[in-house]
Amino acid sequence: MKKKFFKKDIDSLIQGISTILSKNRCSLTDEEIALLQDCIKQLKLQKKQPQIDWDVVLKIIAMLCRLFIIFKDVQF
Repeated sequence: MKKKFFKKDIDSLIQGISTILSKNRCSLTDEEIALLQDCIKQLKLQKKQPQIDWDVVLKIIAMLCRLFIIFKDVQF
């Protein structure tokens, strides 16, 4: 994957997570908010790196998976 496209995808993901946090329409727990904030922090750090660090990418994916696992039990 080219770095240019990867950075664009990172920006989009940061924007999406920031939108979720700013709208605060759902009842996120403090733990979930901290998890999303940590994802943003890790994504911003990754974006600054000259090379893609796949360990960091996998860590971010794992954090988001934890959030989705939490949401699968939520009744809408």
